[in-house]
Amino acid sequence: MLPILFDIGPVTVYSFGLMLALGILFGVYYVWSHGRVASLPEEKLLDAAIITILAGLVGARLLYVLSNLSLYSDDPLSALAFWNGGLSFWGALIGGALAVRIVAGRFHWPAGSLYDLAAPGVALGSAFGYLGALLNGSAYGGETSFMWGLRLQGLTGLRHPSQVLEALLQLGLFLLLLRLRKRTPFAGFLALVYLLLYSIGRFLLEFLRGDQTHLAGPFSQAHLTALLVGMISLALIYLRLARLQGSWRVDLSQVLRSVDVRGT
Repeated sequence: MLPILFDIGPVTVYSFGLMLALGILFGVYYVWSHGRVASLPEEKLLDAAIITILAGLVGARLLYVLSNLSLYSDDPLSALAFWNGGLSFWGALIGGALAVRIVAGRFHWPAGSLYDLAAPGVALGSAFGYLGALLNGSAYGGETSFMWGLRLQGLTGLRHPSQVLEALLQLGLFLLLLRLRKRTPFAGFLALVYLLLYSIGRFLLEFLRGDQTHLAGPFSQAHLTALLVGMISLALIYLRLARLQGSWRVDLSQVLRSVDVRGT
């Protein structure tokens, strides 16, 4: 655990802030480079990326603070210090998704295609963010006796490497989306697949977390959010496929053929 990397005079470089910046940089580069291939204007594309990032950061911090108000009761201004850690991934998705919808309308771009363009960039950037959480000691796992246990400063016992597993999940989804991006049955499919698969992965990994407040038994607020997002994503995928095939009985073999990654 290394919350502070180094000091340059009066400037302190925080590990979480640096990894977050790297994640944003690589995510924006992905969107910019692939947006050029799609013949989207570079200037407008960068404007859209900046607006989406800012909205995502605001949403991420806002939802985290609202979920942990007791942490900021003594020092309300510390709620602004997002570079120290404390960002909600779901809040970032909500803020970013709303911004993409607004940007799509402003620039007269198809929203579904813009979501598909953003999804791999979000996955790649989030992988860096979770590595930053590891260095910062946030989003930590529960106690474990398993051989992969990590010892984190300020916490008792060995901890599940939940941050590493989250980063690997995001990286795996990024690679999968790269394989799927040229063979999608409808605009928005890539983004919905990302939300569905991430929700499943996050629901399972949430059992390993040690920093969440449980609402009922072993289930936390993040469990319920993942379940809700996953169900909505699955329903939207099904409804769009049913509409394309003209039948409520979706032919899954046809879908699998259309997104077969072996030929991409």
